[in-house]
Amino acid sequence: MKRYISEEDSPEHISIELGHEMGPVDVVRILGEIRESLTPQFYGIKKGGSIASDLRLRDKRLYFSCNDGNFYCLDADTGKEVWRFSAGDVMPAFETDKDTIYVSCFDHNLYALTLDGKLKWKFAAKGKLGNNPFVDSGRIYFCGEDGNVYCVDRDGKLLWKFGTASPVSAIPKVYKGRVYFGNFDGNFFALDAKTGELAWKFRCNSPTGGCEIHNDTIILPATNKILYGLDMEGGVKWTYKSSVYMAPNIASGLYKHMVFLGNRGKSVTAIDIRTGRPVWEFPTGEMTFNYTKLSGDVLYFGSCDTNFYAVDAGTGKEIWRFTSTGPNTGSTAIADDRIYFGSWDCHLYCLNRKTGKLIWKFQTSMSNMSDYEVDTRADKQKLEVTVNIPERAKSKKAKEDEVTIADYGEFSGTYIDTTKTDYLGIKKKGYVK
Repeated sequence: MKRYISEEDSPEHISIELGHEMGPVDVVRILGEIRESLTPQFYGIKKGGSIASDLRLRDKRLYFSCNDGNFYCLDADTGKEVWRFSAGDVMPAFETDKDTIYVSCFDHNLYALTLDGKLKWKFAAKGKLGNNPFVDSGRIYFCGEDGNVYCVDRDGKLLWKFGTASPVSAIPKVYKGRVYFGNFDGNFFALDAKTGELAWKFRCNSPTGGCEIHNDTIILPATNKILYGLDMEGGVKWTYKSSVYMAPNIASGLYKHMVFLGNRGKSVTAIDIRTGRPVWEFPTGEMTFNYTKLSGDVLYFGSCDTNFYAVDAGTGKEIWRFTSTGPNTGSTAIADDRIYFGSWDCHLYCLNRKTGKLIWKFQTSMSNMSDYEVDTRADKQKLEVTVNIPERAKSKKAKEDEVTIADYGEFSGTYIDTTKTDYLGIKKKGYVK
């Protein structure tokens, strides 16, 4: 069904009519999806055993962070746990250098660990940290919910910080002496990597996050359904208009002038960075995050349809697929004939990368999948939601629920024409009115 927000609605009151398969709890999910069209929801993950982080392999040790509040090190051959470090809150992302692991945490801290899991130091930011730091020339760059981008040295000493007007959820990219990142208010920034001074900013009028840079072309997805190709001074070289919202952090990997982009629709698309035009599109059953991994002529990625795919990078033809028990939202690592990926189903999987057959899987400390909360901003308000249950529903009485969610901003006349899908791809029927 189609659903829309009528002009008489306001940020303080929205009336929602529900189909017979929906209940009051779905109201919050729908509103969260609507909010996503204005401001992406990056800091609403709740504690659980789900894995959505990158993976790193070193000396037959596999490192990853988890929403259960732990950072893990596994034996890559057997899947046995070697050690874990506990912070107590969601640890969604990390990066490593030669002897240190830098872990972002929702408790506002960046943790620096040794390769055997001992704490070296921690740096306190002023909001949740939700994305990978970027390590370059002995400096660690990271950003957070507080709207700041930080630069610290390998001892955790602050070198500089740059403030923006809204939360930042991006992996800062350092390239030729500059730091590149986007934020929720629709700006994309280039800073001097040594001083943190602004070099330039590009206004795309839609929330954006991280980027990829290939051959002096900045490839920037935004939630206005546009993929931008920028030059190194912020000028537009080309644009590609998508039919769906694109994930705010584009995946790494360049293959014959192509990059690969997951989206909040049901596909992965290969884009020619010289022209901005699509080369091929691979259909999936649900939305796909931008955790694709390119190895030789094969592209590997997981999808929220519970499948993990191996696809020919040149043609987009499927080679094999493996089905897990939940949305596959984590990153991928490859070593020899094995491929590893994390899943929202609270497991980390090891497969034969030629056949897709399971070798082993590891269960995190919590078996319940992480939930997702809509209320993610500090400027919260009471929002009264009227829930109208149709006569065909089991309950024939209209109900009124009052929920606490974030300030959803302007809704006047906004039209949404998509199939109802929550953040992890669970279909629901209904429309917002």
